[in-house]
Amino acid sequence: MLSALVVLILGAMLILAVAGGRRFPLVNKVVATVLLPIEDGINAILHGGDNVREFWRALTALRLKNKELVKENQKLKQEYINMIALQKENENLHKLLNYKKEHADQKVVAAKIVAKNFGDLRDTVYINVGTAQNVAADMAVVTENGLIGIIDETYEEYSRVLLVTSPNCRIGAKVATAGYDSSGIIHGIHETEEFLVMEHIPRKASVKEGDLVVTNGYSGKHPENIYIGQIVSVQMDAAGLLQEADLRLMEDVVGLENVLVIIDFNPKLKITNKGGRAR
Repeated sequence: MLSALVVLILGAMLILAVAGGRRFPLVNKVVATVLLPIEDGINAILHGGDNVREFWRALTALRLKNKELVKENQKLKQEYINMIALQKENENLHKLLNYKKEHADQKVVAAKIVAKNFGDLRDTVYINVGTAQNVAADMAVVTENGLIGIIDETYEEYSRVLLVTSPNCRIGAKVATAGYDSSGIIHGIHETEEFLVMEHIPRKASVKEGDLVVTNGYSGKHPENIYIGQIVSVQMDAAGLLQEADLRLMEDVVGLENVLVIIDFNPKLKITNKGGRAR
């Protein structure tokens, strides 16, 4: 009831202020004192509503822009990753091309590793070339750093490569500086992918730390003098009759992406293997 009365009084004062002009200065002063703050408050509320609407519009626009930037950022990241991968592949292919130029006596086929299988006694990778590209079993698989494995099994469009790091991979080898008198057989060690073992080295062969080990080519399936690794230690075998050596493989077989398969070479030994263990 009191609030209604106050409203009526204020309304009457407002009418007098508007109609009376200069005749009621006291009323005008009271009206200005009472109503102007109320008007300012109402205007502030109205403007505040406009500000809130502007804020939400700006926030919505900012969120949309942020989504666009995130999407663009993801696209740029993927393009960068693709560019780095392409650059790395080009570098690898360039190195393989250098190998091909330096070994004009070898006919090679470039291949890409499409699958890997590590961690068991048959460490293998699969490459995207096969019998359709004249690839056959026991052919050497190399990179610019040397031998990394041999063809273990072939299909029309792909092949399985048995890596030199596998204990099941046995390849005839020799010490480059000592010749055929230092021939032996190398194979992998299941505890590591970095070192190989060379066994059955003649007792009197001149073999020492730092010597380079290469293929001996006895099998006739791949050329001799393909680089394999470097000797890090030499000792007698358990029976004390022959020497054996540990050697470090120079190629990182885990990180391989591109390789070459040697499908033909000259001169080629005509040897028939009738039961030998080395390939």
